[in-house]
Order: sequence, then C-alpha cells, then structure tokens
Amino acid sequence: MAHLSENTAGILDVKSEPGTYLLCSGAGVCRATMEIAASFLVAGKKVFCVDGDNSFNPYILSATAKRMGINPHPLLRQIFVARAFTAHQLGAMVVRYLAPALARDPDALGIIYNRS
Repeated sequence: MAHLSENTAGILDVKSEPGTYLLCSGAGVCRATMEIAASFLVAGKKVFCVDGDNSFNPYILSATAKRMGINPHPLLRQIFVARAFTAHQLGAMVVRYLAPALARDPDALGIIYNRS
C-alpha cells in the first residue's frame, strides 16, 4: 500500500497503477483522487473507496467526467464507497470488504481516505 500525503506531486503517478492508496485528506488530494478514479472508471475498471475522513465528493467526480466529455452517471454507478466514522469501523471495512474486493479484482483501484 502506498501512502500519499497532502503533497499531491506524486499522486498523478498512480493513474495507471492498480492498488490501494492511503490518503491524508486535503482539498488537492481529494480532487486529484477523483480525477484518478475517473480515469480508472472510464477504462472500465472498478474503484473502491473507504472514507474515514468524510472526503469523498461525488460532485468532483461528476465534474471531472464532464470535463472529459463523459456522462458521469454510468461512472458513478461503477464506484463503491463505504464511509467509516470510527477507527474501528475503518479497520473493519478495510479488512472485511476492501481487501477481499481487491483480491477478487486486482485491476481495481482501492482508495482509503484517513483522518490526518
């Protein structure tokens, strides 16, 4: 698992790299990950987000898709988001749901937003 902080310089390098990324939130990080998620979804790949920071913003994903000239509605149906409100819930979601989902679909992108 890669760890990316508020410094978004390295984020765009993961555009074509499946895997799981732990993100410390910030406005730039959220926007960049939604652009990355859109590129995965356009390529027909799945995206799984575990949101422990209430950072996932479907409006950013929708705006990104529109900027790419793509109807956002089909993309929004392909993304799976789970929100955690405690550290225990976050850990449980990663272990019980995210890890098995990524094991079944290794080309998918897993994003974990974590409170910084």
